[in-house]
Amino acid sequence: LLRLTSLEQQVNQLHAERDDWRERCKVIEQSMVANRAEAVRLQSSLDRVQSELKNAFEREALNKVEMVGLRSEVTQLQRANHELKSEWLRTIKRSILLEDKCDVSARQLRVLQWVVETRDSGSQSRPAMGEAGKKSEGA
Repeated sequence: LLRLTSLEQQVNQLHAERDDWRERCKVIEQSMVANRAEAVRLQSSLDRVQSELKNAFEREALNKVEMVGLRSEVTQLQRANHELKSEWLRTIKRSILLEDKCDVSARQLRVLQWVVETRDSGSQSRPAMGEAGKKSEGA
C-alpha cells in the first residue's frame, strides 16, 4: 500500500509537471505567433526600405547622368560665350577703325572743300585752312 501511495504521488507529480509544461508550451506558442507577426511586419519594413534604397540609387544614377549633361551644356555655353565675346571685341575694333576712317574722311572733305573754295575764289583773299575747316564743320 505504501508503494501504491508512492506511485500515485509520482503519477500526480508527473501530471502536474505535464500540465506545467503544457502551460509553458502555450506561452511559447503565443510568443511564436507574436514573433511571426513581428517578423512579417519587419519583413514588410525591410522590403519598403530596400525599395526606397533602390529608388534612391536609381535617382542618384539619373542625377549623375543629368549632371554630366549639364556640365557638358555649361561647357558649350562657356565656349559660345567666349566666341560671342571675341566677336564683340572684333566688332568694337572694327567700329573704332570705321570711326577713325570717318574722321580721316571728314578731314579730307574739309581740306577738299577748302581747296575748292580757294580755287573758286581765285586770287581773292584766301581764308586760312583752319577757317575753312570751321565753315565746313558749321555746315
